Amino acid sequence: MTSKELYLYIKEGMRLPVCIYKDNKKILPKEEPLQASFIIDGKDSLSSLIEYISKDEELQFFQNSYYENFIYLKNKQNYIILVGPVALEPIRRAAISNLIRNRAITYNKRKVLFDYYSSIIQINDRQFYICGKLIETLLLNHNPSNEINNNNNNLLP
Repeated sequence: MTSKELYLYIKEGMRLPVCIYKDNKKILPKEEPLQASFIIDGKDSLSSLIEYISKDEELQFFQNSYYENFIYLKNKQNYIILVGPVALEPIRRAAISNLIRNRAITYNKRKVLFDYYSSIIQINDRQFYICGKLIETLLLNHNPSNEINNNNNNLLP
């Protein structure tokens, strides 16, 4: 299975936002999926989540400080699959007010952030866990010898 196929299984089959990295460099997709940390401080997905990732675990489920949920998987060939952000419940105005009170965001970002939260995919805890386990199975079966090259002409739009 190639990275392109793995990407399609997750993005189109599971309808989840996903990025695939090889040796900490993003190979799919070309454009970064929108995320609260990008809206607030312009950070890309992987670098904004480093503090939440345990080096010892290959499969991780976590929520960042902006109430976004992610699935992180890493295999022995240094492929990283980052799925998310997704919401496990509706993100209410009170949560955004909490972020303002805790100085995680400024008051003028509240509307943009609320609109963003309204647009992210919402799944339940069980779906979140099952998607992670399915992706883990796909990644374990990922054979880098079939890998596409890093030439952008071969990557998805």
